[in-house]
Amino acid sequence: NAGDLILYGAGTTKVRFSSNGSDESYINTGTNVGIGTTNPSEELEVYSAVSSQHTRIHIEKETTAGTAGVSMKSKDSGTWTMYVEDASNGDLYFHDGSDNVLTVATNNTVGIGSTSPGADLDVGHATDPRIRMTRTDSTVVADEALGSLQFAADDPSAGAVGASIQSKASSAWSSNNYGAYIRFLTTPDNSGDQAERVRITEDG
Repeated sequence: NAGDLILYGAGTTKVRFSSNGSDESYINTGTNVGIGTTNPSEELEVYSAVSSQHTRIHIEKETTAGTAGVSMKSKDSGTWTMYVEDASNGDLYFHDGSDNVLTVATNNTVGIGSTSPGADLDVGHATDPRIRMTRTDSTVVADEALGSLQFAADDPSAGAVGASIQSKASSAWSSNNYGAYIRFLTTPDNSGDQAERVRITEDG
C-alpha cells in the first residue's frame, strides 16, 4: 500500500535497527521485540547494560485532560488498567474495569477501595471495610501467633518496636474451633524485650 513501511525478514532472518554499528532494537522470527537486546524472550523486552542508568518505559500525555497508563487483559478476563491522572495531581490508580481499587497518592498515602486516602493506609468499602492478617500454615496449634500489629520507630535503630497487639491460638484449630486470645505488649525503658500487660481470652 502507498505510504506503508514494511520490514521483512525471510526464513530465520531477523529484523534489526542499528545505530553506530550496534543493534539498538531487534525483532526475532516470532513476535518478540527487543529494545537494547538481540534476543528478546518476551513480546516486548527492554534491556540496558549501563549500570549508571535506569531501564524504563516512559508514557506521557502532553495535555492535562485524560490519563496516561497501561492496560492488561488475558483473553476472557477483565481488563486491568494502571494509570496516572493529571486532574488528581499525578496520583497512580489501579482500575479493574469497573472501579479504582487501589490508589497510590503523591503524598505517600495508599488507598484500597478509596481514591482519596486520608491516612498512610486507608481501606474503604461501602458496607464493611476490613483488614485481615492470615496465617497460611495449614496446621495451627495452641499458642501459635496468628498475627501482630506493631508500633515502631527508627530511633535509635531501624525497626525498634515499642508496643504490639498480638493474637495467638488458644488451642489447636479444627472445624468450628478457632479459639484465640489477644495480647497487649509494651517495651519498658532500658529493655529491648516486650512484656505482656493485658490479655483478652477467647471467652472475653
